[in-house]
Amino acid sequence: MTRIHGLKLFLVAILIGTSCTSAFAQRRARDSATVGGVAGAIIGGIIGHQNDEVPEGALIGGAVGALAGGILGNAQEQELQRQRYYQQQAYYQQQQQYYSQQQAAVRQGVSMADVVNMSRSGLSEHLIVNELQSKGIQQRPAVSDIIALHKQGVSENLITAMQQAPLASARFAQANAPAVRPV
Repeated sequence: MTRIHGLKLFLVAILIGTSCTSAFAQRRARDSATVGGVAGAIIGGIIGHQNDEVPEGALIGGAVGALAGGILGNAQEQELQRQRYYQQQAYYQQQQQYYSQQQAAVRQGVSMADVVNMSRSGLSEHLIVNELQSKGIQQRPAVSDIIALHKQGVSENLITAMQQAPLASARFAQANAPAVRPV
């Protein structure tokens, strides 16, 4: 075999390896195909040298190495994508659980109706204020709420305590800040 013919075969092997690597869109697959193609060409050239067919051995080894490397790199990339997907799902589930717990905490906070009922039941202002401080209030009273509370006999001290009480949602968020960070 002539040297020019061998050089042509070697260039064809490089072109095949390059086209195989460009066919793979993912970086890991492309890199693995390149490494496999180069390693295969070297091994094929060494084996071909024993039979006096270095270019053909390099060509075949390079093509097989590029193909095998591309397949392995693609499998690795798919596994990484699968792991990222599961991590994201776990993160979203934790976030959803956190917000469900936060909504439950708001429902457990003291409502305006609770304050009216406690006040009408004759409980001391001190006891009602302690309840507001320990559980938090579901929502801050708006102007219309303040008027309605006053008309229902709630004292100004209790209305002021409601305005100054922590929100149940803020109390929950402070105590249960999510430890998970986005992936």
